Amino acid sequence: MPNVVGKAALGAAIKTVWASLWNLRAVEERTTFGIDHRQVFSAVLIQVGVAATAAGVLVSKNLFDPRDDDGYTINAKWGLGMRVVEGQKIPEQIIFDATNDGTKIISRADDPTMLVFDERGGIKEMAVPGGGVILTEQRAQAVGRAGVRVRVRVSRRPPDVEWVLEGEKVWIVQCRPYIGQ
Repeated sequence: MPNVVGKAALGAAIKTVWASLWNLRAVEERTTFGIDHRQVFSAVLIQVGVAATAAGVLVSKNLFDPRDDDGYTINAKWGLGMRVVEGQKIPEQIIFDATNDGTKIISRADDPTMLVFDERGGIKEMAVPGGGVILTEQRAQAVGRAGVRVRVRVSRRPPDVEWVLEGEKVWIVQCRPYIGQ
């Protein structure tokens, strides 16, 4: 739950996260994969939100060419990254080559709106100011280099990294092993 403001809202958000363990999708997923419902537990992570100018997901492998051992796939949207993570919109997509800082453009985003923090709490949709390219060469390289540093530190398996740009500063907000094919 993004951008929770105030103690009462924080309490309600924690209860919502805990309850999500038993929503229909979660129960169906566990049932499908034979996971014992009595062996799962919820956890809540509370972190300071970053007022994202852009955000997305980086997978430290080339999802378009499995023979490419040096390519990192970077997806991006303006504003908060929820639409990329949830797969609701087609993101801007770049392949970053970790051996030479090169980039290959797969697609450019053209959404006229983006999600941002609402000063009263939660999120709101607003027009993209100025539009243009999200992943300029400089931004793609900065995100790609951050992905290289994460991969070196976290595992032998390619990580799936959620990142945020605050202006031109790259923040890594989540990382887990990539489990795709």
